[in-house]
Amino acid sequence: MTHDMAKKPQHLTWAFWRSLINAGLLALVIRFLILSPFVIPSGSMIPTLWVGDYLFVSCFSYGYSKYTLPFGYKLSGLKGRLLDFKKPNRGDIVVFRPAYNTKMDYVKRVIAVAGDQVQVQDGQIYINGEGATLEKLQPFDERADENGDHVRGTLYKETLPGGATHTVLKKHPLGQGHYDNTPLWTVPPGHIFVMGDNRDGSMDSRSMHTIGFVGHNYLIGTPLITFFSLDAEARWWELWKWPWAVRLRRMLNLIR
Repeated sequence: MTHDMAKKPQHLTWAFWRSLINAGLLALVIRFLILSPFVIPSGSMIPTLWVGDYLFVSCFSYGYSKYTLPFGYKLSGLKGRLLDFKKPNRGDIVVFRPAYNTKMDYVKRVIAVAGDQVQVQDGQIYINGEGATLEKLQPFDERADENGDHVRGTLYKETLPGGATHTVLKKHPLGQGHYDNTPLWTVPPGHIFVMGDNRDGSMDSRSMHTIGFVGHNYLIGTPLITFFSLDAEARWWELWKWPWAVRLRRMLNLIR
C-alpha cells in the first residue's frame, strides 16, 4: 500500500511534464509551420496595414524555406523550398526577408512575377506594356505611423493587369514621388517584384541597391488577419494605456 502511494505522485508528475512538453511542441509547430504572429513596425503598407497592427501570417502559403524555420537562417542547410505547391501572384501580400538583411522581416505587395517587364511612369505601374488603372477615392488622414503622427495623402483604387485590386496611398501628386519614375526592369526567374501600398513611404523593389527583386526562397508567408492593433501611444504590455490606444475597428480584419 505504501509502495503504491509512493509511485502515484511520480506517475502524476511525469504525466504533468509530458503534457507540458507536448503542449510546447504543438505550440512550436503552430508558431513556425502553420501560423506565425507578426507586428507591423513601419508605415510602408498604409492604408492596408498600419504601424501597431498584429497579424497572423500563414507559414505554408508558398511552402517552407530555411527562413520559415526557427533560427533556420543560421542552422538550416535547406536550399530551395519544401512543399512549394503555390507561387506568389500579382496582388498577393507577402512577408519575406531581403537578401541584403536576412534577419529582418518585411511585408509588401507582389506587383510583378518572373518574366514580367515592369516600370513605373508618373506614379502608374506598367506590366508588359499594360498600365494599371488608378481610380481616385478620398483623402486619407489617420494616426497610422510609428510616431503616432498623422499620415496624410490621397487614396486610390489600383487594378493591376490581370485584375488584382487593392487600395494604395499617395502622399504626393502622381509623378512627383521619389519612385514615381523608374527604369524598365525584367523580373528574373524565381523572383518577384514587390511594392508597399504607401507608394511614397516604402523602400521596396524600386530600390534596387537594397531590396530589389525578391527570390522565392526568401518568402516566409502571407498575412491572413489582423488579430490586434495598438497605436504608437502604447506597447502591448502597457495594459493601462489600452483604453486610449487599442484600435477596435482594425481588429479581426481579413487582409487583402
